[in-house]
Amino acid sequence: DHIPGLVSELKQHGYRAVAVHGNAGTFWNRQNAYKAIGFDRFITEREFPRNAARNGRWISDAVMTDLVLDELHRARQPTLVLALSMENHGPYTDADTTDQAARDSVPVPPGLSPVQALQLRNYLYHARRADAQLGRLLDVLRARRRPAVVLFFGDHLPGMRDVFDVIGFKDGRPA
Repeated sequence: DHIPGLVSELKQHGYRAVAVHGNAGTFWNRQNAYKAIGFDRFITEREFPRNAARNGRWISDAVMTDLVLDELHRARQPTLVLALSMENHGPYTDADTTDQAARDSVPVPPGLSPVQALQLRNYLYHARRADAQLGRLLDVLRARRRPAVVLFFGDHLPGMRDVFDVIGFKDGRPA
């Protein structure tokens, strides 16, 4: 019923807590978990704009960033927003993107099969788009001249085991 943590601590200090995720609230039982964690509102794919732009399989990070900025703009009290990006999530074998020419121009190391090259290109293409949206968020927060803290993290490596087996990591060690 209650999961203590950062959200409940901040709420004790007057914060409102909102989660934004362009996927189903039932996946991983998030709607119940986020409620137990203390989020006041959980904006799921259902509450995104009806024809929200997608890039590849998932709702674009630009749409998610718009929702985050809207929540912050409407906030009348200190607000914690947890935004979970989907655009850069796998599977990475989808051939459709908004800008296939940009995706296909992403250089990849030699030795990858065509499927592995597509996976890595898709990942890097969407990672660049995620980075652009993080930059947009930071620019808007700086312009607001209100205190803000941004924490950006990933919860796992991208699911490209075959790609990692071929190219490894910079340190030469396997995943």
